[in-house]
Amino acid sequence: MAISEEKMQMELEFKEAATKQEQQLTDERMALIEEKKISLGLKQTARKQAQELQDARMKLIKAKNISFGEKKAAEKKEHKLQTEKTQLEEDKTVFLKEVEALQQHKQEIERNNTELERENKNKELKKELQETKQRSKESPKLKPFSNETEEQNIEQQVHSVTQSAQVERMVKEAERFVKEAKERRVKVEAKLKELKDAISSGSTQSVKDEISSLNQVVVELGQSLYSQSWAPGAGPAEGGANTGSTCSTGKAADGDVTNADFTESR
Repeated sequence: MAISEEKMQMELEFKEAATKQEQQLTDERMALIEEKKISLGLKQTARKQAQELQDARMKLIKAKNISFGEKKAAEKKEHKLQTEKTQLEEDKTVFLKEVEALQQHKQEIERNNTELERENKNKELKKELQETKQRSKESPKLKPFSNETEEQNIEQQVHSVTQSAQVERMVKEAERFVKEAKERRVKVEAKLKELKDAISSGSTQSVKDEISSLNQVVVELGQSLYSQSWAPGAGPAEGGANTGSTCSTGKAADGDVTNADFTESR
């Protein structure tokens, strides 16, 4: 009887131990499953993060490629602008040389005008003096020249009257020329401003168009200056007046394009 109870007690303890061990194994299995779930989640998270990192790396590479392309394009554009700037500087130098040549040509014409007008004025004075002498000899109311002093007095009077008329004509011509010169200067400065605006806009075609237009204005200016003067060996302009901007003193008239600073607007 005692042996059976002891045996039953042992079986009961064995069952309890087996149950406890089974429960422990179950708990360990559940813990392992949880660990596997966590590990799987971590792996999925790691994969997701790795994919995001790869996407970010690809975006960075793409951005670098775009940035490199933009940098190359910017360098190419800068080189093109520098080339155009150099060309514009060369065109500006050529233009200024042309303007200087026109001014020198104008000054040469004016000097020739002054010299030829002086010669013509002397010829007219001599002619009028001879006519006065002839009239004084032929007219019964006038006494012939009695001595050299009277002849010089008459010559001075004739010279004074003739010179006054010449000066009046020269002043009128100078005023007209100054007015036209100012109009031409305003026109050239307007073209220079348009050229400056075109350069600021960065448009090559606009700059070329403005340079072409400005060259046309310069050509018209040169033709106008030449047509308003008379060439050496020919006669003076209508009325015998000097068509240049110089007066009897040879000083340039106020507002003359000879003194214009064509570089100021640029």
